Amino acid sequence: MLGHNMAIYARHPNQALALFDEALSVSPGDAETLMWTGPTLAFTGQAVEAIARLEQAKALNFENPLGFRYDHFLAIAYFAADRMEEAAQMGLASAVRNGRYVSNLRVTAAASAAIGKLDTAREMTARVLAIEPDFRVSKLVADHPFRDPAQRALYGKLLVQAGLPN
Repeated sequence: MLGHNMAIYARHPNQALALFDEALSVSPGDAETLMWTGPTLAFTGQAVEAIARLEQAKALNFENPLGFRYDHFLAIAYFAADRMEEAAQMGLASAVRNGRYVSNLRVTAAASAAIGKLDTAREMTARVLAIEPDFRVSKLVADHPFRDPAQRALYGKLLVQAGLPN
């Protein structure tokens, strides 16, 4: 979790990846560690590796009551890999387990908009705004951990297309 926080909040993904590598060298089959590596890998352009680790983590820890997070992180990785159908599917699976996990609702809205499922995108948007009525896409995108500016821009564009205010 330290690595995740270091990457997402402190914006030090390389240090986070070193922590993840160290943790996995000690315990390569630890589902939690594999799960926490996913977003950092996805946000730094390593979506294929993120998907592999997240699928392994999910298989190792299927009945976890916090399984919504595994599904959400897979949605992020699929989004980063431009596999929007799978991103939307995993996002919806996460939303079934936890319908108030706002980060997931946003990714699911964006992926759904990307594949033309605007009813689903708008449903996710309504949930986001019910929880965060002052949410603005421009603020999120300005500080989003996607390293690639084009990926951040696409994410923002799709969120606006889904109906979230800019």
